[in-house]
Amino acid sequence: MSNTIAASPSVVILEESKHSPVSDATFETNSILDEAMALRQIEGFKLTGGNPHEIIDLLTQLSLHYVKEGKFDKALLSLKDACKLAEITYGQEHSVVAEIMVEMAFINFSQRRFESARTYLEPAIAIYEKNFGLISDQVAFAFHKLAKVYQASGQLQMAEKYCQKALSIYEKTSCQDDEQINAARNDLIKIRQSQ
Repeated sequence: MSNTIAASPSVVILEESKHSPVSDATFETNSILDEAMALRQIEGFKLTGGNPHEIIDLLTQLSLHYVKEGKFDKALLSLKDACKLAEITYGQEHSVVAEIMVEMAFINFSQRRFESARTYLEPAIAIYEKNFGLISDQVAFAFHKLAKVYQASGQLQMAEKYCQKALSIYEKTSCQDDEQINAARNDLIKIRQSQ
């Protein structure tokens, strides 16, 4: 899995996670009917002044549907709408905004749009640092994903720098046999061997 990024701790797009993105609302992603129903629900929430939290969640889940359908540009548009609403609802520096930015980075990464992926990951890191501090799993996670983007784009020195940052933080926040630490260690070895 050299060109994949694991899902963030809070939001799911490319890989499965135990956590819900923003709320407990669910959206099955099996058909066009589901897409139409989700769009109708979103519009209904907007017209009735519904809970923005639920709209953000539905938009995020709709993006998952689009990713599964291979409609990456639609997925990005859905996430951009979710991000705008999250910024209005929670503020531009809220962790939900960062989580959505990370998801947009994942989609861009999967489409080999590495520069675009970086433009979402870098501000997400700043938001995570502000919300959780310099030493947190969220910051380590985002640094690790930024390292993967640099690695995939052939910028191995930058990849090593960010992977080392991620590993250093993980070692301070997690137990030594944690899956994330092991993944960062393995990635750092691969990066160094590629140079």
